[in-house]
Amino acid sequence: MKHETIIYAGYTGLAAVKKHIENDWEKLSKTLPERLIKKASNDCERLLNKDFTFVLGVTYKASYIHRLQDEGVYKALWKLGESLNSGFKVYLKSIPITQEIIEINEYYGLNPYLEDSTGDVLILTSEPVYLRDMFRRQGIPSEILGYITDENARVIVDGEQEKNLGTFAIKE
Repeated sequence: MKHETIIYAGYTGLAAVKKHIENDWEKLSKTLPERLIKKASNDCERLLNKDFTFVLGVTYKASYIHRLQDEGVYKALWKLGESLNSGFKVYLKSIPITQEIIEINEYYGLNPYLEDSTGDVLILTSEPVYLRDMFRRQGIPSEILGYITDENARVIVDGEQEKNLGTFAIKE
């Protein structure tokens, strides 16, 4: 599994945004533009109800598949490293996210990469372009995030800065 590529399907933090919209639409609409909230709500409807069972048909293309459940992308990546007893290098700018998710999380002072991304999928594969494109053909945002490394360090690259993904990744 060393040197395999990590891909992610879905918008990180979208499941948490859905809860915020359902619980606080009126409060959010007093601060954020209504079009922004509606766009996020439409993304929730379109993606959180998406059937991902087609992924099961391509498991032979993946050495690791993790469907996120009550966790954020950072925690899912941490679990990946733990389960493989391995390190990785992931590029923050590659993690699928929308401006609407960012702004709604900023309103609450939350980090969208730690927020609930239930339903999203983290995959390890030697054929990342094939799997990424397969998700995209299904209308699901998907990106190549990075790769497994020989070292044990779990690194998030943000521009010129590299930081180790530590226990902060595991939000209780």
